[in-house]
Amino acid sequence: PWVQCFGAQKDTQFDIAFLGAPFDTGTSYRPGARFGPSGIRAGSRRLTLYGGYNVPLDVNPFENLTIVDCGDIPVTPYDNAFAIKQIEEGHKELIQRTPATKLGLDKVTGGQLLPIADDGKEHPRIVTLGGDHTIVLPLLRSVFSAYGSISVIHFDSHLDTWKPAVFGGAP
Repeated sequence: PWVQCFGAQKDTQFDIAFLGAPFDTGTSYRPGARFGPSGIRAGSRRLTLYGGYNVPLDVNPFENLTIVDCGDIPVTPYDNAFAIKQIEEGHKELIQRTPATKLGLDKVTGGQLLPIADDGKEHPRIVTLGGDHTIVLPLLRSVFSAYGSISVIHFDSHLDTWKPAVFGGAP
């Protein structure tokens, strides 16, 4: 469900939040990444038809956790430095909340799972939909505020990696 995480429903607890960062003025010549969050949401609408159940994995990731869509961080397109600050503060506001579900038991040992954050607290997970590469810096700063040093897996694609026969132009 869509929740106004920065507005009227700011006290709603969740375990996982989807958050848009519609920002693309950190790139030149190729604007459009600001429409990424809405495009990803449009493409994922089919999930509600089956409740998110994954047949090959025999799992429903939405079953035991509270998952919400917090909408987009309000980001200015006119001042990049201020927009980066908005993204960091918006993300940090969500990641510093208490999750809806407490950590459970380890399925192997049966022992209580413990938080891995440097501050010793449990934090909800935030899946951020972007935006151009610029959004990674404020997100890393926000995550660092709770977890300390982290590793990054960054998915990316560009038209310049396409075959010339597909995209056109010279090799």
